Amino acid sequence: MRYLNRLAARCAGWRRHDYLCLVFLMLGCFVMNSANAAPLATCSVRNGTFTPVGGWTVNNVPNPTNNSLLASIDLQMDIDYTNLAAGSNNTETTLTVSPSADFTGFNSVTAALPLKSLPGVGATVTFTAGMTPTMPSLWIWPWPSQTGTVFTKKGDFLSYAYPGALSGARYNTSMKAVFRYQLYVTDATAYGKDLSKINMSLEKGPQILWTAQLDGVMSNCFDGANAANRLTNVPAPVLPVPTVPTCDFNMTLMNQAVSLNPAISSSVAAAGAGRSAGAAGEKSFQLQASNCKNGALMNIYFTDTSNPASSNDYLLPTGGGSSAGKVGIRLYHDSSPTPIQFGPAPVGSTLPSRAPITYSSSGGSLTVPFTGQYVRIPGGTGSTAPAGAVSAATTVTIVYP
Repeated sequence: MRYLNRLAARCAGWRRHDYLCLVFLMLGCFVMNSANAAPLATCSVRNGTFTPVGGWTVNNVPNPTNNSLLASIDLQMDIDYTNLAAGSNNTETTLTVSPSADFTGFNSVTAALPLKSLPGVGATVTFTAGMTPTMPSLWIWPWPSQTGTVFTKKGDFLSYAYPGALSGARYNTSMKAVFRYQLYVTDATAYGKDLSKINMSLEKGPQILWTAQLDGVMSNCFDGANAANRLTNVPAPVLPVPTVPTCDFNMTLMNQAVSLNPAISSSVAAAGAGRSAGAAGEKSFQLQASNCKNGALMNIYFTDTSNPASSNDYLLPTGGGSSAGKVGIRLYHDSSPTPIQFGPAPVGSTLPSRAPITYSSSGGSLTVPFTGQYVRIPGGTGSTAPAGAVSAATTVTIVYP
């Protein structure tokens, strides 16, 4: 005011410069009014994202199937309002499922959306508690919050409120909403391959749109459909490892000695000859299993016990005798015309490149038939095999992939 008084006094003496004085006076008034104007209201997400409420609740199902619930966690969203004006004409706030939400791969049974980081798993979002203010007396809810709503489509209404009268004053406040984030099995055949790959920072959080009308301007306080890395502060859950369905194999038969029938040396099949050529002296045997669980899958591999590195389609004879190095044993599975190829046994999770004998079971018992035959070893003999005893050994490995 002192500045304006001095300026007015000078203008009184400068009558020839009335226009210039008027400009100075108007500029002075403009600066004063701008300094005293109240800042506009704002809204923002506290911490920039959702905050976990507690930890994961894991449902330790022994053998998850499609639509099995695996785990859940509550996520809280806090919206802070600054310099908020009271009165329904000033600010109304609405919570909906974002119109930009991505429902690609939506599962109609569980309402789950597939995770990016873990095959066979999807996430659902349920609105559990919403729009709870820190100053309840200042807010009015003309419509109830739609708690219990599972996100199924864009634009679903969740909650609505606006501040009541407060004598025109402005104030700071906040409001929170809670969402339950649940993980379901969406593809049991893909689930459990590598559970360590789950990475919540790659996953979509609750795709909500939180809007507020601030001083007559509609503002997006948060749009979950557009936020990047929405769950960066959510730890990955330790999901239940599925129990691999197996069978109980008869160990007596797994260690059996099979005696082939006698055969004259001229009837022994030549190397590379078809199955029917070695029918003389052949002997059938089998492996048996019981208590197979539904969905049991198994790969069966054979290894030449005396020469584990061998990739031949016959077993080398063990021990000496006139037939040593000249006659071996070949095996056939069921009615297959192709002899079984031998090779190194599987080690850990590394499986051989050769094709296994594959079986599956829907439960109950299982019988796996085989046939053993004599065969002349390539380059080991002439047109006939020498007389004598032949013995060979094989090791069978059963893998549940």
